[in-house]
Amino acid sequence: MSEKHWINKSQPQTLMIAIILSYVNAVFAVLSLFSGVNSLPFSALALILIVPLAQGGAAIGMANDSKIAWRIAIVLAVSVFALIGYIAFMYSVIATNIIGVIFDVAMLVLLIHDHTRKYVNVWFH
Repeated sequence: MSEKHWINKSQPQTLMIAIILSYVNAVFAVLSLFSGVNSLPFSALALILIVPLAQGGAAIGMANDSKIAWRIAIVLAVSVFALIGYIAFMYSVIATNIIGVIFDVAMLVLLIHDHTRKYVNVWFH
């Protein structure tokens, strides 16, 4: 039986950092529910929570060499920007979480980095 990993140290540094950022994003999403985000409607709160938690799930898949999880992580990283734009447009709320946006940009860059793509094409299934 193969062992499941939270972080796989045999993967390239770019992929490991993207996995860690996915976990951090998921934790901060859960913590944001207990902060001042309560002024948004439930549908927006659900979107804010679902996307980062899905990123955490994709991180577990990437740590265990799943190419589908890597593709899902890229789609989710791009969808975060669409989600921020949607919430800003629909609810007139400007994203003030600049650190979260920086994490999202960094995660997307790390996921599509050349080292990550080459590793995924060779070793992921």
